[in-house]
Formats: sequence, C-alpha cells, structure tokens
Amino acid sequence: MGEMPISTLVAGLAFLGGTALGMTARSVQFCTLGAIADAFMTANHTRLRAWALAVAVAILLTQGLHMSGLIDIYQSIYLVPDFGWLGAILGGLCFGFGMALSAPAASAPWCALVAATSGRWWISWCSVSSPT
Repeated sequence: MGEMPISTLVAGLAFLGGTALGMTARSVQFCTLGAIADAFMTANHTRLRAWALAVAVAILLTQGLHMSGLIDIYQSIYLVPDFGWLGAILGGLCFGFGMALSAPAASAPWCALVAATSGRWWISWCSVSSPT
C-alpha cells in the first residue's frame, strides 16, 4: 500500500471534522437563524449569545495563531485581490434562503404546519412539495 497524498489526507480529515462539528451543532441546535428568531420573537438570547461567543473565540484564536506565526492570514483565499465578491454575496444569499426553506422539512414533519399557521405559508408549501 502506497503513501497517501496530502490532499487526500486533508480532504478526509476535513470531512471527518466537518461531520463531527455538524452532528454537534445539530444536537445542540446551534443555528444562526434560530438564534436570531429566538432573540426577536421570544426575547431569549441564550442561543444568540452562544453564537456570538463562537464568533469571538474564532476571531481570537485566528488572531492569536497569526500573531504567534503559526498561520499567515494574508495567504487566505478571502484576502486575495481578485476575490469574487459578487459570487460570494449571491452564494451566501442563496445558501441562507435555502437553509431557511429547508429548516422546517429537516427538523420535524409537523414544522411545516407550524410555519403555515404562523403566516409563513411559502415555507410550508416548499416543505410539502419537496421530493425529500
């Protein structure tokens, strides 16, 4: 058995790490849209504070690693001069809209009914009409 290429190793580790983080986020209901909805609709800021803490930790760790010389953030793909802002903005909007549409279908079958009764009939229709 030959040596595994570094790109395959990185992709495999990224997949495993992403799967673990995704499963954890789902089990603790770490959801940006849910956090914002909780804050505005029920005045419960617990999930929004958790989200803000996660952002703060990410910023502090990134800056700490950069200042220690372990990483160079200037080599990031987000800081290159030809970064495609239009594609990033449109992609982010499409992703966010898709996540908002799929949330009722993904969490529980009765969420589509809840969405319909709360005035968000279009989410309910998309949940019911989707093939999944």
